[in-house]
Amino acid sequence: MDNELRVISANLAFYKTFQVSKEETENKLIYNVGSHQWDIPELRMLLEEIIPRDSKFNDFEVDYEFQHLGLRKMMLNARRIYQEGIGKEMILLAIEDITERARK
Repeated sequence: MDNELRVISANLAFYKTFQVSKEETENKLIYNVGSHQWDIPELRMLLEEIIPRDSKFNDFEVDYEFQHLGLRKMMLNARRIYQEGIGKEMILLAIEDITERARK
């Protein structure tokens, strides 16, 4: 994501898992992707602090009833990255489905 929290790109696993296209995802605010499942006040606060405060977060858990997946537990990690060639700060957001692990 860029410093305004617009998705620059996502990997194929993201598109397949959440059944969204590149056109529905790229250049959109993370909060507007899919069925707005990432529009969570606490997540918003965490993401908005990353670039200005050079912070990061780990192990933020989200429970969400996805239309095509059912109830899932996702773990999110994010940090600031800087790409020399582009010369801008970005946020790398990793999303892991931990539903099965959490059930044990």
